[in-house]
Amino acid sequence: MDIAYLADLYFKFNEMNKRFQSNELNLIRTKVVISVFLSKLMLFKCNFAHGEFCQFPTLAKVSKEVKIVEDDVHLYCQHLEMLQEDFLRRFRDILSL
Repeated sequence: MDIAYLADLYFKFNEMNKRFQSNELNLIRTKVVISVFLSKLMLFKCNFAHGEFCQFPTLAKVSKEVKIVEDDVHLYCQHLEMLQEDFLRRFRDILSL
């Protein structure tokens, strides 16, 4: 279960990283990329809390075969919240522009 969650999450990190590598990147676009990712983290958390895993296709596939226990869902929600807090702290300067 954890591997499926992390695989999907790292795929999302990779998508964001690709946007950072654009030749047309500037501070405004950087802020937008970070802001959008932060919004997505909270969307993921809300959906997880409701038992919806559609944004995490690997985890959704695994959940059809094996029931995801409530403790795991709670742990994933906490992890997403910690990620959001970490991003807010790390990118505070860019987000305050």
